[in-house]
Amino acid sequence: MGLGRLRYVALNAVNLKVKPLARRILDEETIQTQIIKLNTQNQLYNKGVGADGIRLGSYAPSTIRYKTTMAAHIGRDTRTDHVTLKDTGDFYRSFKVKNQANGFIISADTLKDGTDDLEFVYGDKILGLTNDSIAELRPEIIERLLPLVRRAILT
Repeated sequence: MGLGRLRYVALNAVNLKVKPLARRILDEETIQTQIIKLNTQNQLYNKGVGADGIRLGSYAPSTIRYKTTMAAHIGRDTRTDHVTLKDTGDFYRSFKVKNQANGFIISADTLKDGTDDLEFVYGDKILGLTNDSIAELRPEIIERLLPLVRRAILT
């Protein structure tokens, strides 16, 4: 590589803006699906925790009786070892990922049956990723980001 080309590459590297490249990756449907799955399936359903890693709690005995006797018959979630916020699945299906200037925000319809607000009852940490989920997502984003950075620097 000649000195002129090396100088060109060095200037591209110095002037590189990574945030627009990262936003482009966060706009990808597969990444947004992965983010939503980490929040809903991994955190809420499998572990029963919010973005802060704290358990959402346990079901009341009456809810456990309902879930173990009736819920499956009407197509509702039957897990009882911790709060999952799944019940009908409407809440999970409402999740969306929106890009922001410095990352992304997860939103969802937190009104249950038009009455209870899940964020009011369980806290605003039901929407968002734990440090473990972020650590799981990071390699995927880096893997997609590196070719974009290389292309931006070398072309």
